[in-house]
Amino acid sequence: MPQGKFSRFHDVNRWAVEPQDERPARPDGRCFYCDEPIGGKHKKTCVIPSRIVRVKFSVEVEVTAPLAEGFDDDWVNHHYNESSWCGSNLISLLEQVEQESDGCLCSVVSAKVVDNGRGSDVQ
Repeated sequence: MPQGKFSRFHDVNRWAVEPQDERPARPDGRCFYCDEPIGGKHKKTCVIPSRIVRVKFSVEVEVTAPLAEGFDDDWVNHHYNESSWCGSNLISLLEQVEQESDGCLCSVVSAKVVDNGRGSDVQ
């Protein structure tokens, strides 16, 4: 998978152990997670080396639609997918749902990996 815009913000495919991999809980010149020394290489089981994973988030919420004749499922689909309705409007809708759900969207959001990014791993 080609690296996208997020790769510049993350240490994608970084296997070298660097000073920031040490943690205050154990300042001993080693990776906190895999115990390899700074300057060495992270173990394959270490959580520090990362990859970009593409995830599809799905949201299911209730919206209103006209009761009038002709405003069927096709009209609703057209309204949200092909008309002037902007996907950015979803943000305010989700904020409203969040307020009505005690600050949690877990009941309306699900996620599924669509590209696991394994093609970009350094072996």
